[in-house]
Amino acid sequence: MKCSKCNAEILSGFKFCPICGTPVSQGIKCPKCGSADIPKDSKFCPDCGALLVPKEYPDTYARKNVEVISNTVEEKVKREHTISKMNGEKVQHENEAKKVSEIVNKTYINGHEYVDLGLPSRTMWASCNIGSNKPEEYGDYFAWGEIEPKKDFSNCKYRSTGAFMLKLRGIVDDDGNLTRNHDAARHKWGWSWHLPTLKQIDELINNTTKSWTEVNGINGMLVTSKWNGNSIFLPASGVYKGNRRFEAGRNGEYLGSTFDSMNHASCMRIYQTGFYSVNDFCDDGYTIRPVSNL
Repeated sequence: MKCSKCNAEILSGFKFCPICGTPVSQGIKCPKCGSADIPKDSKFCPDCGALLVPKEYPDTYARKNVEVISNTVEEKVKREHTISKMNGEKVQHENEAKKVSEIVNKTYINGHEYVDLGLPSRTMWASCNIGSNKPEEYGDYFAWGEIEPKKDFSNCKYRSTGAFMLKLRGIVDDDGNLTRNHDAARHKWGWSWHLPTLKQIDELINNTTKSWTEVNGINGMLVTSKWNGNSIFLPASGVYKGNRRFEAGRNGEYLGSTFDSMNHASCMRIYQTGFYSVNDFCDDGYTIRPVSNL
């Protein structure tokens, strides 16, 4: 041991430096084995090898500021998530990184996950279809203006109904979009969810890039935002005509809210060669990818 003042060598057991008289530090005590009078600059106990003095850990990961939108969507809160790698401990970084990813990427409205594509209108697109639990699952099929799914579309409510009667009966609003009581997304998911309007479908098409791909063996379109790089996957769910489903795996038709003309309403159609906004029959069966406006 050396004197803290004159740096002279001090024998074990001395309480004062024999050269300058400076009191000798009594050292530290091992928290594990109880060994005492260990020099203060020691990092490990000479008797049991236990760590004595914690040091600054250079492997502490950066603090993640995470913005989470609550289910009420009326307030935003910030949560800090810090991952620390402590000396002498083995931390599974992959698992911790996964936890951060789940907090950062998953945001919900009324219990249903959405993806923010950074669209100018602030429209949020759901990550899954109604009736599905994963983006690649087809989910349920609906006729336009009907709020319950089915697999036989031989008899639908609004076959051959004109715009004047639809508005008169309160089925569509002044813009030709389905009202609350006739919107399947609103009925199934509640809160601010609804079928995409024609404007919202066109906005999605104009502000994204498209790539035909496969997710867990299911063909579909990966739609990626030009604004922030976030993506949604639309499976090629086909379409029901009568009680038969056609073209599943080759194309998909997604129901929109906007009525166009006699027995036709807005849809978005995906093919291997493209992604289009179309007007199709109200009495066919389509999957639904809901939207919400924060």
